[in-house]
Amino acid sequence: IGELAQSFNRMSRELARSNNARRQMTADVAHELRTPLTVISGYVESMRDGDLAPTTERMDVIYSEIERLQDLVGDLRVLSQADAGELNLLLEPVDAHSLLRQAAAAFSHQASQNGVALALDTSTPVPSIPMDEGRLAQVFANLLSNALRHTSTGGTITLGARYADGAVTFKVQDTGEGIAPEDLPYIFDRLYRADKSRTEMHGEGTGLGLAIVRAIIEAHGGTIQADSAVGQGTSITFTIPDRPGGNAAEAASSAGKPQNT
Repeated sequence: IGELAQSFNRMSRELARSNNARRQMTADVAHELRTPLTVISGYVESMRDGDLAPTTERMDVIYSEIERLQDLVGDLRVLSQADAGELNLLLEPVDAHSLLRQAAAAFSHQASQNGVALALDTSTPVPSIPMDEGRLAQVFANLLSNALRHTSTGGTITLGARYADGAVTFKVQDTGEGIAPEDLPYIFDRLYRADKSRTEMHGEGTGLGLAIVRAIIEAHGGTIQADSAVGQGTSITFTIPDRPGGNAAEAASSAGKPQNT
């Protein structure tokens, strides 16, 4: 009876947490939708009333807000597919080092503009394993975008991969500002932001990027984790098994945790 009571209490707490998270996400999505819609409606109303001229610059602002809405809708669609178990993957043998080189090439110009060095660690041989190359490219795009936003001029972002115990472990490691310990457990939650005023000021996306990263990795049967120290940097590693449905959690555990920057 005591064990039953403890199980019931745990279930009640989990249900309460899920309900609170759902309510919070609804409020956050409403906020994310309201901001661009307010900008669009304000410009359109002012131009309709003749208070503002429909210049190219103002049209660009409206278009950028529309793109922001489209990004949010697209991200929510990916997460809804993941929730329903309908996040389809096109699994083909993919070379991990080639994936890293493509990701680095895609962000090399932005990194150069920011004064940040992009480094590749491809010294360890890694076999090709079944992965969805397009989805993994999205994973690296989200992780590199975050790393570049939080790494100052003169910093370094390192991409690496290694193979052990039936799984490939990828790493994105930066020498940026790091993540506070109280925020670290929640960074993969939907719409979670450690500093909302700062992220809104700098326009840091929809707040769904890392949640999508986790959904894609878990759809591959993998696991993801983050290690960070404030002022020293952040290391995000994710492990994908070399066979669909493989136990990546055991592989990640046996491979050991990555070192912080």
